[in-house]
Amino acid sequence: WVGGWAGGLVGGWVRAVHPSDPMLRGGVSCCEDLVLWRPSGAAVVRSWRQVLRSGGAVVVGWLWLHPELPPPAQAALESAALLEAFGNAKTVHNNNSSRFGRWCSVQFDKSRRVSTCSIEVYLLERSRVVTQGPAERNYHIFYYMLAGSSEAERKEYRLLDGERRYRYLCGGLAAEDIDDTLEWSRCHDKLQLLGFAAQDLAGLFRVYAAVLLLGNLSFRESIEEEEAQGGSADNVVVDSAQDLAAVVELLGVEVGALTSLLVTRRIGSGRGSFYDVPLTCAQCADMRDGLAKAVYARLFEHIVGRMNAHMSKPLGASGAAEGAAEGTDARAFVGLLDVFGFENFDTNSYEQLCINYTNEKLQKHFIDFEVKLQVEDFQREAIE
Repeated sequence: WVGGWAGGLVGGWVRAVHPSDPMLRGGVSCCEDLVLWRPSGAAVVRSWRQVLRSGGAVVVGWLWLHPELPPPAQAALESAALLEAFGNAKTVHNNNSSRFGRWCSVQFDKSRRVSTCSIEVYLLERSRVVTQGPAERNYHIFYYMLAGSSEAERKEYRLLDGERRYRYLCGGLAAEDIDDTLEWSRCHDKLQLLGFAAQDLAGLFRVYAAVLLLGNLSFRESIEEEEAQGGSADNVVVDSAQDLAAVVELLGVEVGALTSLLVTRRIGSGRGSFYDVPLTCAQCADMRDGLAKAVYARLFEHIVGRMNAHMSKPLGASGAAEGAAEGTDARAFVGLLDVFGFENFDTNSYEQLCINYTNEKLQKHFIDFEVKLQVEDFQREAIE
């Protein structure tokens, strides 16, 4: 058992390693899987640290004389903490609830050292980007950005004063034990450690600021004189010109292209021709929310992809890239599954249904597996 105390008991089960284990002997491919469960996202980072340190010290032969983690394992740990900013949020039951699932694979080279790491994420709760329940928050990164940005950053990202100025944020909510200002600084440091340059960070947070401002766009029916400003055939226009101009600037797109995307829907005739169908104000609002959710999800995947690119470079004991000198055996790995938060809200989204269903299936699999092992032990020891 690997775990510790972090506001509650956290940990996971992993098979004990014997000196004759194939991974310790080297030359034979094998793998171990570990399921982490915990009361909060902060707890899983502590568990990951113990698991990665155990993986470096016991499974791979990394001596306890080295209190620091090997570089790839350290990068994996930083990525685990960093993804909390973009994929965790305050709910009514948990101030740091994971709103996505992740699978982390730690690979080893033929010298039994941690070589590379990779992360796969799934079931991100997209609906949280545009709506949250009472006493809940949107994803942490928005509050970090608003609380910790410098004056220069606030000007560059066109940030408004306070959460209450944004429709997509529950105004004024604070998450206990989370310092939004401090976490903004830590988020920057972790992104730079994982290979994001200053220019990359600026572009990244410009898009996040644009997602927030998308929620402030409203729509109304216009008079004929306003059709030239973006109205469709039914005279629906964006009723917040200042916010629209800021979104266009942050995303670097043409105002006409974005307006057309929001107030019309393109339909194909089946013969190679297309025509635009005007939308109602309510449909335009749905289109706006759909765009915000899609942009946030794609950006989340982009960040994970950049992390994987950085962690996929084999590193030696000195921390320098070694290329494929010794080679990484893709079949020799320790896999860590971080199970996302089981919740039961007054109104549960489709994503939450998928999350809860997956949790139940994993729990059943775990119980069945443990019961089977216990039965085999009883039979082997002739216990009735």
